[in-house]
Amino acid sequence: MIRNFKALGLVVLAALATASMLASAAQAQKGVFTAGTTPTTHKPATIVGSQYGEPGVENFFQTEPPNGAKVTCHEANFKGTDADGTATQLTIQAEYIKCFIVGGQAVTVNMNGCDYLFTQPTKLKAGEYTGKADLTCPKGKAIEITIYAFGTSTKGDHNTAACRVKVFATGAVTGTGENEHVVQELGGHVIYRPVANTQVTTNVFRDDITVTANISGISWKREALFFGGCGGLGTGEGNQGIYQNTVTMRALNDPVTSPHTEHLDAWISDEGA
Repeated sequence: MIRNFKALGLVVLAALATASMLASAAQAQKGVFTAGTTPTTHKPATIVGSQYGEPGVENFFQTEPPNGAKVTCHEANFKGTDADGTATQLTIQAEYIKCFIVGGQAVTVNMNGCDYLFTQPTKLKAGEYTGKADLTCPKGKAIEITIYAFGTSTKGDHNTAACRVKVFATGAVTGTGENEHVVQELGGHVIYRPVANTQVTTNVFRDDITVTANISGISWKREALFFGGCGGLGTGEGNQGIYQNTVTMRALNDPVTSPHTEHLDAWISDEGA
């Protein structure tokens, strides 16, 4: 009887271990950034993104949360390449337009060759994936956020730079010579949600992806360009910056392989599916 109970116990433990392994495998299902025509035709594509949501609420950068000043922009555009329509990670260029301090001055953002690296997503559940957005900059370069004493962001009449914040990558160096880049692994996460049949132009509907980014651990340095130019804060630095952004990600045909701009489907497929 005791031997039977022991044998039964071993069978139960083995079953539990197998179930745990299967659950872990399911939880760790990787995704692939895919472009083409759902579900099976993959094409080289240019990935483009545009910001949606409310500036300062869903879209902002903040060096010293929770009470520090927020930099936000009326517009933000993003661009990358999915070379064969099935990419495990994407390098994304960003452009920020008509920026300002929430409740205050006009701001410009110069990326200086810095990009975001969207790492391979992991499936959370049907229709939802998560991943990370790291920062990569040419060696010696940084994102420059310049805050102006006068003018407005929407009219573009700002002048007299008052304060500058540099956002930079600290981490491993990749590449050689002119191609040297510093890549920093940031905290936080990105949530991807594929959306079917979104209208992109008149009578054209394509699949796209909504992206919600909540990034933390961003390194920065602040420099007052004249006395009191940073609201009296003077120089400073830290690595607790946060960035939040909501973006719609779409796919266009690769102009190298196709002579006309064409909207493609963009989605995340399960790796190996």
